[in-house]
Amino acid sequence: SAVYDELFSESDTAKAIKEVRRTDPTFLEDALRDEMKHRIVPAMLRAWVNADTKTLKLVMSDHAYAQVYSIIKMQQAEGLEMDKNILDIKDVQLQSAHVMERQNPAFLYLVTVQMVNCIRDKEGHVVQGKEDEIKQMYYYMALQQEHDDELNIMRWKIAEMQLVGEMDTW
Repeated sequence: SAVYDELFSESDTAKAIKEVRRTDPTFLEDALRDEMKHRIVPAMLRAWVNADTKTLKLVMSDHAYAQVYSIIKMQQAEGLEMDKNILDIKDVQLQSAHVMERQNPAFLYLVTVQMVNCIRDKEGHVVQGKEDEIKQMYYYMALQQEHDDELNIMRWKIAEMQLVGEMDTW
């Protein structure tokens, strides 16, 4: 029956994990989440606030990189610089995972980050936020494996990224 099929069918997340395990039998989603929290997200955020495009290319797909690169270029053209203080990556939660047609599975995470919200101009004057304004930022980040041609390995990269909310913290 349709109800039985609905109740006992394999979830999208289970299908995505199974698909990844076809090429990597050791894959564990918990390990990917830890890699997100301790390596991928910190590297991406440090690279973003420092306009380090080389590192961004290592951790982001071409599409996601193009989005962030356009923001960096716009800020540089206007002589603006983001505060470099990333205070904490508070949480990384798996929201869903999906098997994609003709692509590697995508794992969607909600990432909570605390950052100083302050942008300065060329002279160092604050033009947005404050030197002591701490924001809790909420990002959706989708991860997919891409083949690294230089190392001939599959590497997890941020395929999509979107700011979905922010909140002042005390």
